[in-house]
Amino acid sequence: MTLLLNSLFSSIALSHLMVDVFNSARPVLLTYLGLSESQIAVISTIYIWASALTQPFFGWLSDRVGWRRAACCG
Repeated sequence: MTLLLNSLFSSIALSHLMVDVFNSARPVLLTYLGLSESQIAVISTIYIWASALTQPFFGWLSDRVGWRRAACCG
């Protein structure tokens, strides 16, 4: 139970939850912008590809300089 009271764990868990919620709600949110299904698919595909292709770089960066420095960018 003490893990849930840890502020670092809680902030990481909450931010991960928000990313998951946004990723699952992205098509619904884009629908309200008046985009067609094709446009929503292209935007979602670009987002997913950009996310997947940059993850190894940011993983390498956090291994190289430390996750605290990589997370706060400075």
